[in-house]
Amino acid sequence: PTLDRVERAYRETVMSVPHYEEEYDDDLLASVAAELGDDAAAALTASDGLTPDLREGLVRRSHEAVRRRENLTDALDDERERLDDAETRLARIDRERRALAAHLDGDVADSFDACADVWKRLDELERRCAAVASDRQADIRDPPINRSDASPSFYRYLYGGDAVANHPVLAEVAALVRRIRTDRERVEKRLADAP
Repeated sequence: PTLDRVERAYRETVMSVPHYEEEYDDDLLASVAAELGDDAAAALTASDGLTPDLREGLVRRSHEAVRRRENLTDALDDERERLDDAETRLARIDRERRALAAHLDGDVADSFDACADVWKRLDELERRCAAVASDRQADIRDPPINRSDASPSFYRYLYGGDAVANHPVLAEVAALVRRIRTDRERVEKRLADAP
């Protein structure tokens, strides 16, 4: 193979994905530098031909790039599972919260014992939210893939720079805790007014 064939193969594979221009929009050498390293891009431009050493280096770097992609894919799968688990847990908590709120709106709401029971159950729901938040914080401290200091954190890479977007589970926990506390304030008012 010649350098022309290597460049053509690179364009037909890496640079031909449908989102390439929208996402990256860089030229061949910039792309090679990002994928395989600055030295690989420099070697391609400085070389008169595809020497055995250059070919071996490009193959080795290509295998490393594939391994990085596979690791990222695995990390994305792990993150999806973590998000699904958190979503399931939070949805269950919110369903229970809504059922308690409906219970509070019924005839039983006039009973001090019933209101006290609803208050205790809401308190337990908030503790369960805290457990979800704690689990997520542990996930954040130990991301499924470690990125170098030169690149953004795994979560910033996925969700962008917005703090809420960076931590969607924690944002949802906070919103649910606010709803639980609002419901608990209603119960406290009922308890204070109860005979």
